[in-house]
Amino acid sequence: MWEFCVEVVNNNIKQTFNAQTDMKWRDFLNEVHQHLNSPRSEVQVGFRISGDGGPMLYLATEHDWNLAIAWLVGKAQAVQTRPASMEVKNMVRHSI
Repeated sequence: MWEFCVEVVNNNIKQTFNAQTDMKWRDFLNEVHQHLNSPRSEVQVGFRISGDGGPMLYLATEHDWNLAIAWLVGKAQAVQTRPASMEVKNMVRHSI
């Protein structure tokens, strides 16, 4: 089991919490929603592993969560010079 930092970005404000690689999908999602200021029905979670460029990837199912964790663990094992982290944000864009 590995512990990693999750950075939840909401309206350009970053909040963090610690998660574990053996964390259940529902527990992770509940923690993310505590940091987002939107109704659950208006949230589509996206993520990116630290150091990875490119667009955010959707994190919508337990299967997605398991793939993200496998990716994070692989990155952490390969790098080992700094902790791997995960950035998370709501992928729904609201127009005013």
